[in-house]
Amino acid sequence: MSRPLTMLVKLSAAVAVIIVILGVISLPIGLRAVRGINYARVKISEAEYALVTQKNFSLARENLEAAESIFNAASKDLRMLSFLRVIPWVSIHIKSARAASLAAQHGLRALIIALKVAGEVYEPFRGARELTIGEIPKGKRESALQIIQTSLPKLQEAKRELEQAKNLLEKIPRDGLTHALQEDITKLKDQVNLAVALSYDGIPLLEVAPRLFGFPEIKNYLFVLQNSDEMRPSGGFIGTSGLLTFDAGHITQFYTDDVYNIDRFAPSYSRPSSPDPIRYYLEQPKFYLRDANWSPDFSESAKTIMQFFSEELPFAARKNPALAYAAKSATPIHGVIAVMPEAIRSLLKLTGPITVRNQTFTPENLTDVLEYEVEIGFAQKGIPRPQRKEIISELGHALITKVMDLPIKLWPDALAAIRDALDEKQILIYSTDQDLQSLLTMNSWSGTLAQSSVDYLGVFDANLFSLKTDPYVTRSIFYHAFGSEHGLMGEVEIVYSYPKEGPAWKTKGYRSWTRVYVPKGSILQSALGPMRDEESRQRGGVVITQEFDKTVFGAFLAVQAGEVKRLKFIYRLPEYIEEAVALGAYELTVQKQPGTLGHSLTVITDFGKVPKLWSPTGLNASRQENRLTWQTNLRQDQAFYVEF
Repeated sequence: MSRPLTMLVKLSAAVAVIIVILGVISLPIGLRAVRGINYARVKISEAEYALVTQKNFSLARENLEAAESIFNAASKDLRMLSFLRVIPWVSIHIKSARAASLAAQHGLRALIIALKVAGEVYEPFRGARELTIGEIPKGKRESALQIIQTSLPKLQEAKRELEQAKNLLEKIPRDGLTHALQEDITKLKDQVNLAVALSYDGIPLLEVAPRLFGFPEIKNYLFVLQNSDEMRPSGGFIGTSGLLTFDAGHITQFYTDDVYNIDRFAPSYSRPSSPDPIRYYLEQPKFYLRDANWSPDFSESAKTIMQFFSEELPFAARKNPALAYAAKSATPIHGVIAVMPEAIRSLLKLTGPITVRNQTFTPENLTDVLEYEVEIGFAQKGIPRPQRKEIISELGHALITKVMDLPIKLWPDALAAIRDALDEKQILIYSTDQDLQSLLTMNSWSGTLAQSSVDYLGVFDANLFSLKTDPYVTRSIFYHAFGSEHGLMGEVEIVYSYPKEGPAWKTKGYRSWTRVYVPKGSILQSALGPMRDEESRQRGGVVITQEFDKTVFGAFLAVQAGEVKRLKFIYRLPEYIEEAVALGAYELTVQKQPGTLGHSLTVITDFGKVPKLWSPTGLNASRQENRLTWQTNLRQDQAFYVEF
């Protein structure tokens, strides 16, 4: 909160400088405005002190309201100087001063609203800076969540005020102002843009949090740990599954077990047939919970996970009383939460190392140590195979305890870590509450494939019995959209580089069933790199299907240590994309595969027309005549736009 206040102090200084210039021309009005602006700066500084040092939200708000009133008076004084606009040099400074003054008022209103909400949420915890999440009584948790839920319209209003401040500052011309003023305005724009970005980041999380975390009603979720070291379409192999219950922001139940302790009790006659690639390359005719995330659209995978869990549960519960009790306690199921190791690493950076069974887990060694324990170490220690993943359950409980023990001052860092994991698809959420699911999808937190009316690309690998080899294989994705005599074409190439294998118990030759999702109606022209199987030199085919309103190219690829392999697909794009380019615009959405850490991505467009505008801009974008090139990564979904 102090950063926006610092921004307003700078804004006040800039307005004051402009008014001094005008004061020379119209001294009485100018001096009055300058005195007022200087006093406003004092009130803003007092508000910052009251907030940061004293945690006195009411006093901070009173000081900001006083500053807003002063800026309002300054705006009226500036209107009185409008007769000087006939002088060009004076006119530009009057306009700049008024725009900056109005921007300050909008920024102050946004902060006043935010402070009012923050003060109401903070009030129950006053004087308890070292209070931990786990120590908060349920009544206070419910009170805070209720305030957050009912205050969302106010926070949206604050965001609109910030957007108006941003728009006003954007209209201030750079030319004609003194160099010092240009620098001040640039800094102000950066600060306001940051405040707008924070509102866009924070408000969606607050919209989702109460209902997701069990307010006003308790929420039960299936929990799956998807190991992205063994990549599957929606994030990683489901090695561990369980149940998770939230009650007003607290985790009241967390049960996990080896997924095989559920799958192995389900008779094969009760299971549906596996998808063709699993049946052929894994020689597994039946479809089980461990493979239920076969769809790259997590909302669809989650429905399958819920279905398979409910089908297999009766058989497993007969053999496992703890599972039977947990399942009975977590009824009904309200959705699925999938977590990848990268999200756990982020939380370990906050909590510090955790020691379980004489093993210390850090962000750096998390997967290496855990995978060794459940693949090799358990046998060396005489632990029965069905109990080998109890260490994961114990680590999960220890991590939850440490997160709950974080003091209030670290809550923003914990929320930021969760927000980053959601944005980067290291946590995926599916909810049976359709309103909540819509919010999750709107913020790209549900792992749903985008419904796109523009060009689209999604590359999804499925590790098929390659152990935990994925971290040793790097992928680079190249996409080229271009015009040809046959129409608009798309060319996607995925380069798999496997320079060196890891330990024998962990890695082997990499085998992937790769699906490339492109706009519906795309027509494949050629393919390079598909293999029939790992041992054969015979060229493999491409399986073409339609799914999620998209055309899908599926192919098998195997890469041995020391090799670089490529999959390339060239296809004609559908006519509606060609028509959009003819009308002067091109858009592309590229979605990342959940669980991946940021494949490199190169996008090239060349339609034989000179681009006038394009996005994103910056150091990763370049133009050479008709050709645009972006070099970036897929830590998050990416969107590209070109206007001709």
